[in-house]
Amino acid sequence: MTEVVPTKRRRRTVQSSAVKETPIRRKSTQTKTAREFVCDVQKTIQGLLDQEDTTKDGTITIEDSGPKKYLIEGQYGDQIWLEGNYSISTLLQELALVDINLKTVIVPETIINEHTINRLTRLIKTCFWPNLRRMLDLNGLKLALIDTKISRVEYFLYVPSFDTESINYYKEIISTLADSGFLVKLIKIRMNKACESGVYFTDSLISREALCDTAPGLLALSHTYFFISSEAPEAIPYSVDECTEGNKKELHSEPAFSQKNSSFPDHWHNPKIFPSARGGYIRQGKGPCPFYVPGGRFNEMYGWDSYFIAKGLILSNQLSEAFCIAENLRYQIEAYGKILNANRSYYLFRGNPPLFSTLVIELISHLTSEEKGSLQNWIDKAADAMIKEYYYFHRGYNAELHLTRHVPGGKGIPMETEEGHFFSIIRRIVPGAEKWSSDELNAYIAKYNTGEETSEALEEFLQHDRAVRESGHDTSKRVDGIASYLYTVDLNSLLYKTEQDILKLRHVPEIEKISKLRKQAINTHLWNGEAYYDYNIKENRLSKYKGATTLYPLFSMAADKDKADTLVANMGDLIGAGGIFTGTKESCTVHARGNDGQKQWDYPYGWAPHQILGWIGLTNYNHDAIAKSLALKWCTMVGKLFSNYNGVVTEKYNVQTGTHKMDVEYGNIGSEIRHVPREGFGWTNSSWLVGLALLKESWQRKLYAQIVLE
Repeated sequence: MTEVVPTKRRRRTVQSSAVKETPIRRKSTQTKTAREFVCDVQKTIQGLLDQEDTTKDGTITIEDSGPKKYLIEGQYGDQIWLEGNYSISTLLQELALVDINLKTVIVPETIINEHTINRLTRLIKTCFWPNLRRMLDLNGLKLALIDTKISRVEYFLYVPSFDTESINYYKEIISTLADSGFLVKLIKIRMNKACESGVYFTDSLISREALCDTAPGLLALSHTYFFISSEAPEAIPYSVDECTEGNKKELHSEPAFSQKNSSFPDHWHNPKIFPSARGGYIRQGKGPCPFYVPGGRFNEMYGWDSYFIAKGLILSNQLSEAFCIAENLRYQIEAYGKILNANRSYYLFRGNPPLFSTLVIELISHLTSEEKGSLQNWIDKAADAMIKEYYYFHRGYNAELHLTRHVPGGKGIPMETEEGHFFSIIRRIVPGAEKWSSDELNAYIAKYNTGEETSEALEEFLQHDRAVRESGHDTSKRVDGIASYLYTVDLNSLLYKTEQDILKLRHVPEIEKISKLRKQAINTHLWNGEAYYDYNIKENRLSKYKGATTLYPLFSMAADKDKADTLVANMGDLIGAGGIFTGTKESCTVHARGNDGQKQWDYPYGWAPHQILGWIGLTNYNHDAIAKSLALKWCTMVGKLFSNYNGVVTEKYNVQTGTHKMDVEYGNIGSEIRHVPREGFGWTNSSWLVGLALLKESWQRKLYAQIVLE
């Protein structure tokens, strides 16, 4: 077999090992010897599109009305008919992935007939992850600095003043970029007023002007990365005395992690990868630390997206890359006080759902005792970061309820939104603004952002909006317009999980006490007899919106066993044909507030994070069969759409109808591809791998049977 070897950084079109292991597509014609097709790359691509792409969108899908039958040359010069949407679409994708410098290639029939399950899994691991990977080196920095929301001639890079390694590194990079006409200004930043150098930003309108208007820019990430080394680390035992007295005093904690309690169990969704399987040992190096973007238009690192991407990387046997994600998250907490919505200056005062501690504990479970010893300093720093992030959220803690609400920082109108996003709100709540033109509204916003105009009603709404964005659920009728009043199920469940994770590494009496009280509060204040709901402090009652977040107490193990069983018995209205709804139909219609149209985190949509956390939560309470049935629904939907729509993998799905097509705010990232998918979408990629990890044996056979290739 002739193998096409693309140039550097391009995936091989033919992979011998994959061909041997991949089963022939069901219902395809099988011969004793697998055939190979000789293709003139550009000519065949154009021929396929001319004949089959009747919708003229650069893809071949089941909605195209072509004959679904294409004549192609065999390896011996014979003419062979290639039939079916999936096979023809796959040929288009394979040719689009070929190096641009190659004119003719040989494509094996086994690749064309590779089953969806095998193909999607292979693409995620060998194509999607590499294309979502970024690094703030010479080339990566230039890409990341470009912000599609801002048009600028000069770019700004913010680097913590304590990070002298990064400062020196980026000074050289910036000088090199300047020689090519790409202008970047480095700004040293400090979040602690006591530090001697760097610009100190407070949560004020003056800071907002710099961070959002005059000098919006990129926030630097870690200059320490992880890699796999064949050399085993020295056998250094993990010492409980490594934490400095200063840290003990500042954090009111003592190390609790030792060799006696250092065994963290692995789980089906986090199976332990031994050094022999990963090709070596986890080691640290100096240089820009890789991070992963969600997909599509994003060029920066996003907070809770990164946790789910890390899970997918672990299941792709890329443990060192998952450690890199954790290191960048740890660095954000150390440098900026929290894990940010994303590493842009205008997100500096807003966090994201706290999943860092979960990732750290899951990663530690993969380490050998020798690796734990060699990485003891990093584990100490990670524990410090877990506590620091925890206390960022603690400012929203209610000592009477023993629950926490979102209290993010920020001033003015969020700049990451599209122009006009807040026009309808201003017209509704600012006196006299009902008939303002777009120019008048923009003028008002400009004055509001500098303090020339004020509005208590608008500020209250914006604080709710910031809380919505910090929750990760922007936007949803569950939280829109009331988020800062809500003690949400999701935040308190994740904080309980954070507390329990901290206590695995440190003895912190205050956190231990709060954790016990929080668990009781979740099972009393947030429980209505059938499910977990958010508590509205202003109305002094539970919300009537039943969302997928009701499953979070199962994920965090905060739920009482009897309540978990009751919840599972009453979750039928959260289940659609394609998996778990973000909210029930009744919640999004009968109990919804306002008439602002369809929201992306509402019924009938479903998102990968809710599926993953839901599956884990259900199995935590021994509801494995239900978890597997839900994973089967989700993976069947994702797999069918991948098969029928030219390899599409998107940010979210309509789990009622099982489609990726929707008319909703922000669109659906990943749905617009040309010729071939190159990155999928971060957490959806991971949900596929997590789903397959759950669907073993007979359940995976069911998945094969349900994805019938057209």
